[in-house]
Amino acid sequence: MSLYLFVVAALAGPTILPWKDALTKAYQDITDDQVLRSLSYDLARKARSCPARSFAVGSTLSSDLNFSQPVIVNSDVNPVLCLVFSGQGPQHVAMGRELSTVFPVFLSAVKLCDEILVGTYGQKSFLERTGLFIPNEQAKLPENQVWPIEEVVYSIVFMQLALVDLVKSLGIEYTYAIGHSIGEIAMGYASGHYTKKTAVGIAAARATAMAQVSGNGSMAALGACYHRAKYMIKQILADANVEEGLWIAAINSPKDVTIAGDSKLIDKLVLIAQGRKIFVAKLKVTCAFHTPLMDLCEKDFRTMAKLAFAEGTGTPVIRTMSTVDPGWLERDMDEDYCWDNISRPVLFGKAVDDIVKQRGPDNVVFLEISPHPVLQAYINHCGGKAFSLVRRPNPKTPAKNTGEYHQLLEGIGGLFSAGFKAINFAELCATPDGQQDFIQCKLPEYPYNRSKCWSESASDRSMRLREKRRPLASTMFRFNCETHPDLTGHVIFDRPIFPASG
Repeated sequence: MSLYLFVVAALAGPTILPWKDALTKAYQDITDDQVLRSLSYDLARKARSCPARSFAVGSTLSSDLNFSQPVIVNSDVNPVLCLVFSGQGPQHVAMGRELSTVFPVFLSAVKLCDEILVGTYGQKSFLERTGLFIPNEQAKLPENQVWPIEEVVYSIVFMQLALVDLVKSLGIEYTYAIGHSIGEIAMGYASGHYTKKTAVGIAAARATAMAQVSGNGSMAALGACYHRAKYMIKQILADANVEEGLWIAAINSPKDVTIAGDSKLIDKLVLIAQGRKIFVAKLKVTCAFHTPLMDLCEKDFRTMAKLAFAEGTGTPVIRTMSTVDPGWLERDMDEDYCWDNISRPVLFGKAVDDIVKQRGPDNVVFLEISPHPVLQAYINHCGGKAFSLVRRPNPKTPAKNTGEYHQLLEGIGGLFSAGFKAINFAELCATPDGQQDFIQCKLPEYPYNRSKCWSESASDRSMRLREKRRPLASTMFRFNCETHPDLTGHVIFDRPIFPASG
């Protein structure tokens, strides 16, 4: 079933509802694909000049569509887009399957990644052994998201590389990119540092090396600032009578960090945080990433990474904010950088904060490239505006499980409603094979507010428009030196001036 993004825009917020009703009345019975694609394109194109915007996604423009809350967009603001690539955690068995069915470019990218993995790096087919992504295939991984580290790495990287290709094919232009942990692999691809071959090679090196230290520890997300987290770690280590074993693995925002280390100490941290009513969530990973515990796999990683970097790296086409080094990325994303990405803490919060401060909160929007949004809260805590493309199904709220196709169009609609303009709606509304065969849609009359500002009778209008009396210019007030000789000394620029004392 085809879905369409319908953007309803008006000159003022109160006009949104009658304009939507007029459009619905005119097109609610239309099911022709070409007409609906043309209508979607025409509405979006006209909406660029309107400050009040709302949108909905559906198979037809029916009266029961759930339109978003109308927002007012400042036409003088032109925010840029920053892609944000998540790390491990959001993987799930249904990831990318509907996108593979609807968008050939997504499925082709996933298959190409798998071909590179097998043909260039001599690994077993990820798609065959897991059943992920391919339509009508049964997933062979558990639904609890606790997968072998190799499958986690490949699933995240394949999904993100394919999403980058899909975003480009839909005509969405981005200016910046940020990657969280393993997300910097796909960030390198999006920015032009890596080819798809290099990115898959780095993923293979990382997956192979990580497998050597799988089970070396655990990780937990903690809703506390950096200093409070350090104090809690100090307390736990003192109670355990050890000098080390817990580290801050990521600084995600001014209010959030990730802790990694020994599994028993992580469990102790979880209990203490829960007792103090601090948000804490143990992550579904089997390694203590971004800590000294990863040093044991450095040799294995570098050995395999040399093949991935055999052809070097490319010239970036956009700017990237590093989460390894503070600030804009100023060095090559080579083997050394990739190892630092594994072993050093993730400075995600600082990266987002730097972009928000440099561009201004109204001049940049963030789009999370992930199987499920896990970084949006962190971005919001840093003052940014975050959007996502897809989400994993939630068994607790089946009515909200609209599917990846629907969610993708919703995400694009959210970007547009936030004032983001660099969306090529001709490509977005084209056929799956790229044909832009749009036709002219006859839109209903725009619902202008034609009420009069006031009611006025003919006699009232005559009184309002008649010539006004000029009492201070009557003949009895006219004077000159002849009529009033005393004014002879009160002449300025040949004009008599009547003294105030008179």
